[in-house]
Amino acid sequence: MQRASENLSKDGKDTDVAWSESSITWSTKPIASDTDAVSVDMAYGNVSFGVDITKLVNDAKAAGDTTMTLRLSTEGTTGSDLYSTRADGSLQPYVDAAYADDEKPADLAVKTPFASYIANGETAQKIVNIRTDDGKYLTVNKNTGAITTVDSKDNAGLFAIYGYDYTASDYDGKGGAQQTTYAIKSLVNGKYLTIQNYGTEKNQPYYNMPGDAYEVKATADSVLWNERFYLSEYAKAGKIAIATHLNSLRDGAEGAQSPVQTTDKGMTAVAGDHHVYKYTFEDASASLLEAHATVNGTSAVVQWAPVNGDADASHYSVQGATVTSADGVLSATIDGLKTGSRKITVDYANGTAKASDDVTVRVFNHPGVTLSEKQLDAMKEHVAKKEDPWYSDYLRLKNTAPDNTASADFVDTPQEGVGRGDQPGHGNIAYYEKAGAAAYFNALEWVITGESKYADKTVQILNGWSDKLSILDGRDQILGASLSTDKLINAAEIVRYYDGGYSGYSTADFAKFQTLMLNVVYPVIQDGGAPMNANGNWDVIPINTMIAIGVVTDNAEIYDNAVNMYKSPYINGSIVNYVSDWGQTAESARDQAHGQLGVGAMGDICAIAEQQGDDLWSLENNKLAKAYNWAAQYNMFSGEGELKASPIDNIFGRTDNWAKWSTMEEQGVYRGQLRPIYETALAHYSKVPGVDVTWMAKAAAASRPEGFVHYDNLNFDTLTSYNGEADTSKTGTTPYFQIRTRIAPWYQTAWNAIAQYGEIPEGSNSITGGVLPKNYTTETTDSYFTTQSDGTVKVAAKQKDATVYRLVTNSDETYSVQDATTGKYLSVGDKAADGTNPITATAETIGDNEKFTMTSWIGISYLSHDGRMVEQTVVGSDASCTTDKPDVTKCAPALRLGTVATPAAAADTKTTNWLQFTYHDAVSVPGDGDDGNGDNGSDNNGGSDNGGNGSDNNDGSDNGGTDNGGSDNGGTGNGGSDNGNGSGNGDAGSNNGTVNGSGSGSGSGSGSNGSGVTGQQSGKPSANAAKTANGNANLSRTGASVAAVTVLAVIAFAAGVTLTLRRRAK
Repeated sequence: MQRASENLSKDGKDTDVAWSESSITWSTKPIASDTDAVSVDMAYGNVSFGVDITKLVNDAKAAGDTTMTLRLSTEGTTGSDLYSTRADGSLQPYVDAAYADDEKPADLAVKTPFASYIANGETAQKIVNIRTDDGKYLTVNKNTGAITTVDSKDNAGLFAIYGYDYTASDYDGKGGAQQTTYAIKSLVNGKYLTIQNYGTEKNQPYYNMPGDAYEVKATADSVLWNERFYLSEYAKAGKIAIATHLNSLRDGAEGAQSPVQTTDKGMTAVAGDHHVYKYTFEDASASLLEAHATVNGTSAVVQWAPVNGDADASHYSVQGATVTSADGVLSATIDGLKTGSRKITVDYANGTAKASDDVTVRVFNHPGVTLSEKQLDAMKEHVAKKEDPWYSDYLRLKNTAPDNTASADFVDTPQEGVGRGDQPGHGNIAYYEKAGAAAYFNALEWVITGESKYADKTVQILNGWSDKLSILDGRDQILGASLSTDKLINAAEIVRYYDGGYSGYSTADFAKFQTLMLNVVYPVIQDGGAPMNANGNWDVIPINTMIAIGVVTDNAEIYDNAVNMYKSPYINGSIVNYVSDWGQTAESARDQAHGQLGVGAMGDICAIAEQQGDDLWSLENNKLAKAYNWAAQYNMFSGEGELKASPIDNIFGRTDNWAKWSTMEEQGVYRGQLRPIYETALAHYSKVPGVDVTWMAKAAAASRPEGFVHYDNLNFDTLTSYNGEADTSKTGTTPYFQIRTRIAPWYQTAWNAIAQYGEIPEGSNSITGGVLPKNYTTETTDSYFTTQSDGTVKVAAKQKDATVYRLVTNSDETYSVQDATTGKYLSVGDKAADGTNPITATAETIGDNEKFTMTSWIGISYLSHDGRMVEQTVVGSDASCTTDKPDVTKCAPALRLGTVATPAAAADTKTTNWLQFTYHDAVSVPGDGDDGNGDNGSDNNGGSDNGGNGSDNNDGSDNGGTDNGGSDNGGTGNGGSDNGNGSGNGDAGSNNGTVNGSGSGSGSGSGSNGSGVTGQQSGKPSANAAKTANGNANLSRTGASVAAVTVLAVIAFAAGVTLTLRRRAK
């Protein structure tokens, strides 16, 4: 900051024209003087900062000046947003000059008599009458909540003042949960002051805002973000200023604050107002009793602050308990609690003064976050028996989790501070993400194997973070505090409670973890996402962690807060607002990463509530099931011309492209990238009569076993949550997928990139017409690998025409990739001169060269062989293929085994190593049925591996799928008998399948496990089977004539296969 001329400049020279706010421009700004400058380091964000200008003032006075111009400049603009005083809103810059000895306000002091943040915050600090600077008193209209002024104290309203003081660490001036906030409750109507509109009209404004001013009213039932105010005390003057954040962002830095003014017309705040309106809080009395409970096992300690300062325990009573008083806190302990909720009443009586309060205590089911004891027992048993699909997912856990997170050798790095976003705060978010995953994965391994090393690792991680973490910050602190914490909570629940609990996790250890949840994490997530850009996942993700904290700390209040937020019409991410009546969510058109993330978090919330006997799944007529089906159908590449899709409103009334989307994939084109969210929902909804699970079942089956997909999710839900029939096929649970490169420009994730390489039909991605357009496309370049005629594997197709591959788990727990069309396996060839090896789909059988290890990480997988990474090399004869701007029509990535060793950290891999597996319906693979032992159909559309010796391929839509060829009908026990001559019981497909889904082998060996399959069987028919002109055996519908059925029987017997034919009414 420097002194400057009082006049405008022109061409870099001073003029005699005085500057004014309306006339000054960048090119006419006053010229700075040569006097010394004063400077200050600014914090990130929209912050207030002070500069000591005493020297500049003294210099001006010494020069005889009575006024002065100060020019403020920055050293650079990188990473900065610059605002003008001519702009609208609360971000206008302003200068507030003050004398050095002026009293500077400080946060109103907050008493913290209790051990938890929430108990302190919800205990009134004081009861007051509030007087304005002009001597009038605040009062509240009991019916409308309007706040006005009256002349007499006799007519004034009483207010309770609450303080939310973060005590886990010192406030660093960067806003967020660490900043002390306050709530003000009117004792006239029992409501909290708020700037939010809690009316009941449809499409009502979000704020109480009749004009430019925000109106503050006493209408809120509880305290969330819009009920939080800032109280600054001028102690010498005995005054307090009240301010509100209005709609400024709360994350990353201290948001802009606007002063609150009260007149006889109402209490208001205006963005950009920098006056200071001071109030006097005059102490008053009221018989207000507010009790809080802490549950430990089957006991509850109920505590409360004295009523009107009366700490005499004899004046209080709790049925069945003795009341004690110590250090200004009253307490009573209730023993012998049973699982479930119970209300405990605290009564106060001292002469005519009486008060009472009911507090709900609840003993939760444990383990009872996402997984119950029963689920964990079932998981352990299935793996012990090596039953699929559980066992295949366990092998994924054991062998494919990134960054050593499923290993007892995982190295944890606890931090004092963790920040996420830009601004990042403390950073370190990767440490926290990996720690959460490692704690949860090791806990699962402990349950499955019983080996203490896994429990020890889980305990080490939990204790490390419980002892050290004291602050979660950064712009995205809400997400940073939520996404990984739910895994830590699940881990803690498992080692604390499963099978009586792990002996190495002490009561004291667990108490430290509970304190971490209550005093470090909960303050960050307590309000959900408002008003951050406030897309719904910002709400449901913290709500998910909040309900989990409620369970792990046995805190009914926190649990109920989460449930109420999930159901609230005033929360943008609630089931009411986030999901449309047809299942599309507010973020479905944003991109599929966020769209599926929000839906999955809702499922996790419902799963936790279900463990506690509360049904959230069925809310809004099972609307969440529709959300799962919508997301699954779209990401299984279906719905063009029929899937209902429209721009979805938000409760804020925002229409910008960060809040409401009118075109699909507006912020990223990620169609087909299934997130690990479907198993949990399917496990519930598949057991609910009348609920359609068609598409969520297909998505779950296609991506089964689920494995690891992203640190944002729990992952491995097939292992933990799948509750269907066992897969007894000879191939086991083998997912089918297409392989997509992640190398640009072939890999396209933005519409401008897509348009660069081809034409996008006008309106083809618009959803303003109410349906996904028929001509919708997200590809203009080939980005999927296909097997070439010579066996090389390179990018040469778009999704619908790409080769389908199958992942085969080998007995030594390595993986092989099989071309489902040819039956050939990816194989590492001889080393070339450059040290790399070609990879081709040419191997008939699996040997050492066909075996790979696999690691999954943030939506991609990478393969290794003999310690070296599989990579993609751009090939082609065009000269551009070796440049950074290859011609996509003449060059393409091809698979090779590179020379680089596989790194320990997933983050050290490169885009050239990343393969995206786009999951696909199961298809028939040549050779699957050649041994006379037909396999059961997958639980998936177009189920494969069906029938006995007469068929290798059963390929039709809606047949042999979830209901017809999978676990329900053609599953365990319904194939051939032990003597190879059993009757197959697979039902016919509902559309065009036949009833050939099972049968014995060729008179010896075991029969298949039956499935409903489709009508056309391509592949290798038996030598004795009747053939059509194209060499394929054809079976007709079950509705065929008797003669046709007879012919079928002849064909089957000629092939040496016994079929049982069964008609089924559609």
